[in-house]
Amino acid sequence: LVPGDHRIEEATGHFENASDTSVKIVNSPYIFSRERTVQYFKKGLPFQVKTELKYTNGRPAPLVPVRVVATGKLSDNTLVSLRDEPHNINDQREITDNTDRQGEVNFNLYVPIGCEEITVNLVTFDQDLIVRGAEEMNSNAELTFVLRPYESPENGNEYLVIRTPDQVFTYGNTFTLDLFLERQRIDIFIHVFVIARGKIIHYGSDQVGNIDGYQITVTPEMIPSARIVAYFIGENNHIIADSVRIEVRRECLNQVTVGLVDIDRRPFGDNAEPNIPVQFRIAAKPGTDVSLIAVDKAVLLLRDFHRLTSKKMFSTMDTQDTGCGPGGGRTSEHIFKNAGVTVMASDGSLNVGDREGIHCVADANSRRRRSLEELLEEFDNDERKIFACSRGHRRLGSGSCNETSERFQRLARKKFPEMTEDVGDELIEFLSPAVRRLRVTNPVSEIGQILQLLLN
Repeated sequence: LVPGDHRIEEATGHFENASDTSVKIVNSPYIFSRERTVQYFKKGLPFQVKTELKYTNGRPAPLVPVRVVATGKLSDNTLVSLRDEPHNINDQREITDNTDRQGEVNFNLYVPIGCEEITVNLVTFDQDLIVRGAEEMNSNAELTFVLRPYESPENGNEYLVIRTPDQVFTYGNTFTLDLFLERQRIDIFIHVFVIARGKIIHYGSDQVGNIDGYQITVTPEMIPSARIVAYFIGENNHIIADSVRIEVRRECLNQVTVGLVDIDRRPFGDNAEPNIPVQFRIAAKPGTDVSLIAVDKAVLLLRDFHRLTSKKMFSTMDTQDTGCGPGGGRTSEHIFKNAGVTVMASDGSLNVGDREGIHCVADANSRRRRSLEELLEEFDNDERKIFACSRGHRRLGSGSCNETSERFQRLARKKFPEMTEDVGDELIEFLSPAVRRLRVTNPVSEIGQILQLLLN
């Protein structure tokens, strides 16, 4: 829904047109985000899930009840609950948390050593969004995501997790970086460095036995964000690493204020009558260069898109972050690369690939393709379901393979009521352009090739 209006000024014939795109029609007033949650966990070490709940207009949704379920799958396919000490899934209790005043839901998971996969499910529990009747309507928001394990070098069991206090930091703060190792060793040295705006601004190291946590002071260079990387050299000279991204309060160190004063230097307020002399009072640190510009307020009321604000300034500064994501990675190599670091090792102990660019260049299509290929593994060699799943994701969006394949098959049956359970010529018609490109003589037997063409 896009409301709009237009006006024509009779005197000049000037035409103005405006539209409002802020009105949204949605299934739920809430939207979950997990952008601050690391995608890979370390076996046997605590894992922190950080999620945000927002209204559809982007504002935080504070004090909303959220039901949280976290399930771990062990190597023997046993399912356990991870919200507190791991226990059998049959004894799992639903735990309800409330979002804080910033709309955040943060909680810890206790990951057992044999955990191979973690599934996290969050559902808002707003009773006002549940309409009971012949058919219950529920407009609560839901988010489900899967976490994968970090791969230790040569399938080893050496892991490192670093954790910062759950807060937005302020310039001048000193905080403790907590360090967790899967093996309690006191003979190794932990190396820590801080990256901000593409530069290493701090480096230090200490022996594990001498520290309970690593102290870091927030400096001006770390505004508005920074990345902390920690690593140690483990067995067989393998490097074990972890990283985390922190947010620093977006405020200028030199606060400049401008106000009006009358001839007696008394505060004048924000408005001045025409033909009345006023003076400006400017407060800033000594030596500050200040420029003044006067703009008719009517100009800004019409269009203030190009107006320079502190929000735009800090957003531009944040683009100097050369890293990707909230931190962590599948391997130590990925951790360094995601932190925006290029590593050169003469012995080849750490093979961090060349950077493709200054910023994140991950291809959204390739990410979607990898995700789809993982889902297709559910069906092994069942060509009918593989086909339906691939087309279902392409046509129907996200969801599990079961959901998308079933939805796709329902739509296909509406188009071809005579379609049988087996893959038939009717389904192949959906792929006729690909069939012609591959020039295959038996389309049914060449489903695999067609599928690969679609995924690429």
